[in-house]
Amino acid sequence: GADAPGVDFVARLDGASWAWKMFGDQLLQQTPLPWKKTVEGPVTTYSLPAEAAKQMMGYAPVIRIDAKHIWMASKPTMLEAALGDGKKLKDGAGFKTTMATLPKSGNSVAYFSKDLLDELVYQYETADKNGLLDDRDFRMAKPLVDKIIADLTKSDSGIAAVIQVDADGIHSVLRAPFPVKNYIDKLAPY
Repeated sequence: GADAPGVDFVARLDGASWAWKMFGDQLLQQTPLPWKKTVEGPVTTYSLPAEAAKQMMGYAPVIRIDAKHIWMASKPTMLEAALGDGKKLKDGAGFKTTMATLPKSGNSVAYFSKDLLDELVYQYETADKNGLLDDRDFRMAKPLVDKIIADLTKSDSGIAAVIQVDADGIHSVLRAPFPVKNYIDKLAPY
């Protein structure tokens, strides 16, 4: 097989700790991974033993739940960086540019950096060159996926979405280098 660089991630869900208390432990127990639970005061952390992490291509997923947030990261060092005092994603020029005209708050905010978009394009193109996309079912969707991949490369700073829920309903805003309507029309033409 072909080797490709990995992509690290950190995700934070705000105000969702209550949901974890309801079903988080049960959810992890249903996975085949041997999660180790550590409780330190109000913080609960789930990690994998070193032996299990060695078999996961350099990843060692970690989940951290505190009073306000659920954090998920591809490895402990990524989580430590997010929680530490150093430079944050929100301080970067790409994030600031992408978020400049979007609402400053929301029930949900998603941001995909230019680096991540470039990595996704690289991974897709590498998989295609190595024949990993020759599946009969995938070939049916490949023209649409090819278009999405081409559009992802048009972003200069990233892609972001903000969703707000209030008394008037659900409001969503997307900043992307392509019109989403083009994809909706292709997926649901009726």
